[in-house]
Amino acid sequence: MRKPSHEQQWLTAIQCRSTLATEEKEQLNRLKEGLKGERYLDWLFEKLGPKNTVELNDLTLKHEETTVQIDKIFLFEKTVYLLDAKAYHGTYTYDGRKWYSEAFSFDTDIFHQLDKAQNVVENIFEEADLELTVEGYLVFTETDLDLTIPQHLKNRVLLINEVASLFRKLAHQEKANEPAKSQDQPLIDKRFAAVLKENKQRRFRTTRILTLEQMPRLTKGIFCENCHSFDIHIGTFRIICKKCHHRESKEKAFTRTICDCGLIFHKRELTVKLLRNFLGKDYEDAFIHKILKKHFPKTNKSGTKSSYTNKGLPMYEWMTNKQTYFQKTERKCNWKDRKKRNDPMIYQ
Repeated sequence: MRKPSHEQQWLTAIQCRSTLATEEKEQLNRLKEGLKGERYLDWLFEKLGPKNTVELNDLTLKHEETTVQIDKIFLFEKTVYLLDAKAYHGTYTYDGRKWYSEAFSFDTDIFHQLDKAQNVVENIFEEADLELTVEGYLVFTETDLDLTIPQHLKNRVLLINEVASLFRKLAHQEKANEPAKSQDQPLIDKRFAAVLKENKQRRFRTTRILTLEQMPRLTKGIFCENCHSFDIHIGTFRIICKKCHHRESKEKAFTRTICDCGLIFHKRELTVKLLRNFLGKDYEDAFIHKILKKHFPKTNKSGTKSSYTNKGLPMYEWMTNKQTYFQKTERKCNWKDRKKRNDPMIYQ
């Protein structure tokens, strides 16, 4: 499933521990709406679109000095379809330069963004001697949209019902052309995917940061992964939420929280000192050290400057190669706590 943008992940992590400013809250809502529309577009393609095609989502490409983000790109025969999804509600007018809504105007020219993305893709294929036609479309995913644009641009816009019709048309065409399918198509598909992979970049990171001086803004500690309550009981092997009674293995809960700290402070390396301040005084350094050594690669720094690598991502994206392992740790949720003794790794 398509992941949230890094900025959405960052704002969500802040929201779990603090009250968002008005601008932050509005931006988070916009990002959520956009992701919902993109996932709906993915669902439509899966249900209605051609089945034997190369499809890539949420792709960041770079050609020379230009970097672009593409919501969806797929190859059908020798035509590349580039789709830029927009989750706009209400009434919008575009005069060829500026967008106007019912309440305000904004300078972002999404047609220019589409042109830039299409040019990058065309240049990449041209340099690779891959003769493909590129068609770029703005896809508006919401049904409560009243859109007014110049006539000559309407062929570059697809409303959600129109993109569904396009997917059906291509699926029907695929089925009809199957007996006469070009023998070169598998090679074209392979080269298409390989060329894009060669030019793929790490996706955009948010420019938002939180300084150490702003850390008091955050609620310290570990929260329940189910209801986000900080009112939890930490046992030997598990944490139990006192509000919703959800259980989570202690190892996973600490790892998840360290990842959250890394996400919020994504420009910093992970250190015990940073995590101690993030978690609060009720959490002993010994267990923090244990989790860091087990799941986070150490940098080349040592001694008082010792630190661990920070990917700046939430756990579900950071620890994708350890999903099975952490699922197995959840069995510890049913283990009995050890008897209380002088053990810094046990909190009662």
